[in-house]
Amino acid sequence: MKKSILSVALLLGVFAAASPLHAQLANFQGSWNNTNSGTRSLVRLVIRGTQVHPYAACHPSPCDWGELDAVAYGPSVAAAVQRSAEALVAIRHTSFSVVILMIEPSRNHDLKVSTFTRFTDNSGRAPYTVTEFFRRSAAPRGKLRPLVRERLHRR
Repeated sequence: MKKSILSVALLLGVFAAASPLHAQLANFQGSWNNTNSGTRSLVRLVIRGTQVHPYAACHPSPCDWGELDAVAYGPSVAAAVQRSAEALVAIRHTSFSVVILMIEPSRNHDLKVSTFTRFTDNSGRAPYTVTEFFRRSAAPRGKLRPLVRERLHRR
């Protein structure tokens, strides 16, 4: 009997660890900063609705990737993604690459952001992926403004 209970408990624990996290779409909203200050990938995200505004590591200021349309994905075809979004996915096309951003909630209220980059310019560079974590910034939600655009307008 103890073995049966232990086996069921172990199986439930494995299932719970493997199941994706659900979040209200509203939980993705806001301004997010990369927890890795030395990243060579994305440094900041601003998410409003299903619009994702990424900023990449550039010098001296982050590069503004502009607003990207994203699609919210739920756990099933019948899911109400407003209440049970598991991921936001956005795609950025440039003259030399295609970048897919997959944004998921993580267990500690951060966001897990994976980028998948494929080069389209026949340069021979290999496709690659980067996964990093973003923490919500302390800025009030109603007063979010893109960093780079503010700096450009002040010049």
